[in-house]
Amino acid sequence: MINNSAQKTKGKNAPIVGGNISNSRIGDEYNIFEAKSLPNKPREVKSILKLICLITDYSRDTNVNVNQEDKDLNKKINIRFKKFKASLSSQFVKLNAWHSDSYEQAISVADISETQADKNAEYLRKLSVKYLSERENNPLEALDGLTEYFTENLSTDIDAVDFESSAIRFYLYKQLIACNVFPNPEEL
Repeated sequence: MINNSAQKTKGKNAPIVGGNISNSRIGDEYNIFEAKSLPNKPREVKSILKLICLITDYSRDTNVNVNQEDKDLNKKINIRFKKFKASLSSQFVKLNAWHSDSYEQAISVADISETQADKNAEYLRKLSVKYLSERENNPLEALDGLTEYFTENLSTDIDAVDFESSAIRFYLYKQLIACNVFPNPEEL
């Protein structure tokens, strides 16, 4: 049953514009979508929803950095990742054509508090910086690693669905655009 009195999330790191938290949840307290909403959803929507739940679960003890990072996407793509710009752009365009509707459906069902959205963003920032560093600042390889990491972790879930790894990668691209994946260093 949906709690229509739930406050809508509109925070700076929130993955959604609106939506309500359900009293009927799947799994533990950190899963954030209504159980009844899943059966008729496409595999891509389920993949994104379960990914949001996984990140929320992993980030619950994350301390949020109060310092604002440089969220200049233009600097990130045109300066920092200039060498990879064409590949990043073409992959995003292709994934956007395939998954933008699924992403919108998923975020319309999921809802998290602004505080939890900030924790999720901080978790993604730290994890993505680690993957980027391990792959010598190659964002394509780091995205491959992050996608594989989340796909493997989602596949161990007891409620595992047949995951769409390209939907997971698209979610990570959306977070890259929001500067929650590969945040710009201060000295850029």
